Amino acid sequence: MESMDPETLLTCEQFQSYHKEKCIRDLVRDRRLRLKMYRSVVLGNELVDWLILVGLARDRSEALRYGRRLVNGRLLRHVKNEYHFHDRPFFYTFKPAAQGARNSDTTNSV
Repeated sequence: MESMDPETLLTCEQFQSYHKEKCIRDLVRDRRLRLKMYRSVVLGNELVDWLILVGLARDRSEALRYGRRLVNGRLLRHVKNEYHFHDRPFFYTFKPAAQGARNSDTTNSV
């Protein structure tokens, strides 16, 4: 965390403290893609829409930068760690609230 740039650190701290819980309530759910079930995921493009709706970003490019700061700060990650944050229907998961908590963002075969 010490090596993180100040803007990313501030964004992640504020999101964690004030916005993460509402974001999870509003957007996170289990989703199916082909034969796989992805637990507790959010779509990148839906998160972009939400960031604009709640006033954390003015437009899609600003929301994209915000989402990338969440990834850089390790609050958010692509389910397979293949992509950075994109304004596309890619699946992302949030870091669990407690370090010792069971990791609910794993991919399960159906």
